[in-house]
Amino acid sequence: MRKRAVLYARVSGDDRDKEGRNLKGQLDMCRDYALEHGWEVVAELAEDDRGASGAELDLPKLNTLFEMAENGSFDVLVVRELDRLSRGLAKQLYVEDTLTKNGVEIEYVLADYDDSPEGHFMKHMRASVAELERLKITERMVRGRRQKVRAGNVLLHGRAPYGYRKVEEDGKVALGIVEEEARVVKLIYEWYIRGDGENGPLSMYQITKTLTEQRVPTRGDKREKIAKKRGYGRWNKSSVSAILTSETYCGVWHYGKKNSDGWNPEDSLIPVEVPAIVDRETWEAAQRRRAKNREMSKRNETYNYLLSRRTICATCGAKMHATGRQTATKGPTCYYYCAVPTTPMQYAHE
Repeated sequence: MRKRAVLYARVSGDDRDKEGRNLKGQLDMCRDYALEHGWEVVAELAEDDRGASGAELDLPKLNTLFEMAENGSFDVLVVRELDRLSRGLAKQLYVEDTLTKNGVEIEYVLADYDDSPEGHFMKHMRASVAELERLKITERMVRGRRQKVRAGNVLLHGRAPYGYRKVEEDGKVALGIVEEEARVVKLIYEWYIRGDGENGPLSMYQITKTLTEQRVPTRGDKREKIAKKRGYGRWNKSSVSAILTSETYCGVWHYGKKNSDGWNPEDSLIPVEVPAIVDRETWEAAQRRRAKNREMSKRNETYNYLLSRRTICATCGAKMHATGRQTATKGPTCYYYCAVPTTPMQYAHE
C-alpha cells in the first residue's frame, strides 16, 4: 500500500520573501520529494504565521496536522527542513513525539537524520541552531524598530489612536489629527475636568453614557473594516479611559513595554513628538483627578472608616490608613497607621 503523505510549509515575517523559503517553493520541493518516493500526497498545509514566533505551538495548520495524525489520516510528514517545522528545540521534540506516537514518520527534504543516537544528536543540534537564529532575528527586529522610533517614526501595531490617523511626512510615519474626532476628545476632557455646563465634573461612566445617548459616532461606526460588537454610537468606558490616560493627546507618543515593576530599562520608553489635541495643563489636570478618584474610591476600602484617607501623620506628613477589628465584648476599634515610619503609630478609637 502506498504511503499517504502530508506536506507542511511555513513562513514568518522575517523570511516570507526569501528565495526558496516562500510557501510555494517549499511545497513544490516537498511534493517532488514525496512523488520520488512513490507516496500519495493527501494534503498540503501552508502556514503563514503573520508574525507569530516559529517556536509557537498554537498555529492553525499545525493544529490541523495534529488532528489528522490523531485520526490516522496519513503516514508520513514531509517538510523542507527542520526550521520550517520548528525554530525551537522544545517545540521540535514535542511535535515529533506527538506525530510518532500516532504512527507518523517525519521526512526532511534537505537533511537525512538516522534513527540513532548520532542522528538524534545532529537533529537536536540543528534545532538549537535554529532557535538561536530565531532569537537573533527577534533581537534585530526589535533593535530596528527602536531605531525607527528614535528617528521620529510612530510605529502602530494596528490602527491609530482615536482622534488621529496615520500619515507620512518627510518620509516618516507620523500621526495626523482627525478634526471631527479631535472635537470629541476635547469634549471628553472638558466634561471630565470641569463638567458639561449643567453639572460638575463627570465620571468616566457618565461620559460614556452621555456620548452613547447623544449617539456620537465611534471609530468603528465610520470604518467598515473595524468589526463592531455594539450598535451605532455605543461607547464603552475603556475607550473613554484610554483617551483620558494616553499622553499622546497632549503631544507625546511613546514606544516601549511596561512590566509589573514599571518601565523595563532595557526596553524603556522612547518619546516621539506628535500633534497635540489638548494642552499639557489640561492633560495633567485629568491625571490629577484620576489619581484623586482612585484614592477616594470606595472599592479600595473594606470598611467605611471615620476620616478614612483624610488623616495626616504629624511626623512625616503621609496619609494615615485605617484598619479595624472587633472583640467579643466591645464594638469595633479603629486603628490608624502611618505607612512611612519604621514603627507604625496606632491610634485607637472606641
